[in-house]
Amino acid sequence: MGRLIARENEMGTLESEYSSSGASLVVVYGRRRVGKTTLITEFMGRHPNGLYILAREAPIENNLAMFQQKIGDYLGVGRLGSDWADLLKSLRGRDPGERMVVAIDEFQYLAQDDSSFLSELQDAWDTCLKDLNIMLILCGSYRRMMESQLLNSNSPMYGRRTAQILLRPIPFDRYHEFFPDMSERELVESYSVTGGVPKYIETFSGGGEIFTAIRDKVLNPDSYLHSEVAFILSGEVTDMKGSMPLMAAISGGSRKLSDISSRVGLKQTDITKALQTLRGLDLVDREVPVTEGDPSKSKSGLYRISDRYFDFWFRYVYPYQDMLESRHPEYVEARIRETFVQGYVSFVYEGLCREQIWHIDEVALRLLPTRVGRYWGKGADETDVVVMDDVGKRIMVGECKYSESPKDTRVMKGLKGRMDALSRLTGYEPAGYIVFSMSGFTDDMREYAERNGVILVEGVTGRL
Repeated sequence: MGRLIARENEMGTLESEYSSSGASLVVVYGRRRVGKTTLITEFMGRHPNGLYILAREAPIENNLAMFQQKIGDYLGVGRLGSDWADLLKSLRGRDPGERMVVAIDEFQYLAQDDSSFLSELQDAWDTCLKDLNIMLILCGSYRRMMESQLLNSNSPMYGRRTAQILLRPIPFDRYHEFFPDMSERELVESYSVTGGVPKYIETFSGGGEIFTAIRDKVLNPDSYLHSEVAFILSGEVTDMKGSMPLMAAISGGSRKLSDISSRVGLKQTDITKALQTLRGLDLVDREVPVTEGDPSKSKSGLYRISDRYFDFWFRYVYPYQDMLESRHPEYVEARIRETFVQGYVSFVYEGLCREQIWHIDEVALRLLPTRVGRYWGKGADETDVVVMDDVGKRIMVGECKYSESPKDTRVMKGLKGRMDALSRLTGYEPAGYIVFSMSGFTDDMREYAERNGVILVEGVTGRL
């Protein structure tokens, strides 16, 4: 597939840096498989006066020898014999009238293996490269390493970047571009496993129906996706053995800090730092009721795994690793088939519906959304969708139904009670209702919505 999807902003940043006068230093980073190399090589294909070098997870001497050869060939002088600083400075031998692009991919391996490398790069930049007509791109897959090596205030390279791109998974509203022939239900179910990681999406393409793809691409120990979670965590966290049980506990339903602590057998104070690390990697999120004024002080916080593939893996692969490694996937596949739709996909669907609120015109919503989330706690029943307008002091409530049959007017009974309770709780005026249904709505429900101003959304994006 190899197409750039939903990367217009990032490509625009690279083009802007290329068009700027003087030297540019751009840091591109993000989790593995998210499409960083594709973005950079596509950009460099548009500007052929460039050099792309992929650092290896190898001794620093091996990388230095490879860089000496690559840069020497680029300059047309054969292999160079310089150290890192002089080697990088040798780029000034390129025609100064022609802007050059030099991209170093998997940059973190260089600084990881040689503590002096960053200081030598700083020397090369400060004394030479910053005065050249050059665009230097430093790209890395391990977010924690890249931030400490290049973005942290203690780094020798701090303050020298001219732009940075944290490449994230693509949003669901662009997912259909990978699978133009899929129904929206099929898209939601596929997204529930792969998330927006392009490599995972491509791996699932051509995999047949969802359960066949899961069996062949995830449950199969020979597939790279089977060991992907452990591989990524091993490069991002210092205590992988401690972090994996935490994520397994969260995925298994222990979402309160006290419940997680009890599940893993550790004190709350002993797991807080690990949870903070996982949150910093966008793997875990802490969710609070949308009505909370100061989320950081809320005592109602619930943890959830925010990465879709990680959540799926910890729910369906981690608990059954011995069974899968012994080549007995039948029970696991049966378990997935039993619980996948209503026990897993339906919750992913709720999250996608809440995200969609931000894409609905405020005129159609009849309020300005400043907070979107869900509610649980005292004073009102749990509510799938709560939209708050802190400017106009108005509130909207909604529900998400991932079922096989169209929804009728019965869905409104519970919503009215939730609206009354949340209006009292917040002091905000009722602004209306919104209902999402993957299977659409009955004619009676459409007529009711027309008369009462209820917003209906079929699927995730198809407003009726």
